[in-house]
Amino acid sequence: MKTIDENRLQVRVPRMADAPAVAGLINICAIVEIGAVRVTVGRVRREWQIPGFDLQTDAWLVVAGQGQAVGFAVIQDRYPHVCPAVRICVHPGYIGRGVGTRLLALAEERARHRLYRAPAGMRVALYAGAWCVNQMARRLLYGQGYRLVRRFWRVQAHGDDRLLPAPRSQRASREAEMEQVPYRYDVYEKELRPGMMQPYDPAFLVDSVNR
Repeated sequence: MKTIDENRLQVRVPRMADAPAVAGLINICAIVEIGAVRVTVGRVRREWQIPGFDLQTDAWLVVAGQGQAVGFAVIQDRYPHVCPAVRICVHPGYIGRGVGTRLLALAEERARHRLYRAPAGMRVALYAGAWCVNQMARRLLYGQGYRLVRRFWRVQAHGDDRLLPAPRSQRASREAEMEQVPYRYDVYEKELRPGMMQPYDPAFLVDSVNR
């Protein structure tokens, strides 16, 4: 267990018993950002049992003095291991206290440790996403060397509520609309190893906000 000293917050490995607290934290953040609940306890548990995911090394939980979950991060690294993705959630009451910075650093350290899994000569980048209304997340990512590479927006069509990538032919004309929609989702990347480009598959980050 590690400490974020100035705040007396503990960073530890989550346990399966923490799933309700983590789901609650994610939903608190989602309600503040987009006004909607995004996950269930069952979904959190299922994600923690996906083959290849190790709860001991691929997730981190920040708890306050009374055991309250105030920060959470998870990293997923699917084959061919060239675009690992991290999701970070910080309780609104603890934003600006170093929680997100510490979680992002832990995820990046883990991703760098796994570089050997990617094919030789292939470029590897760590991806992170944030709702456009989360200005603190954007400043954190830019400050840590990430760059904006993709945008999605929330669409409503025949009862199908999803995030869809912007077609290149429509991207310019949709920018004005996107600025008026508070549910735009931005994807950032940070290069961990240069090399031959691999087509970017944002499935993990889209899945994280579609369900």
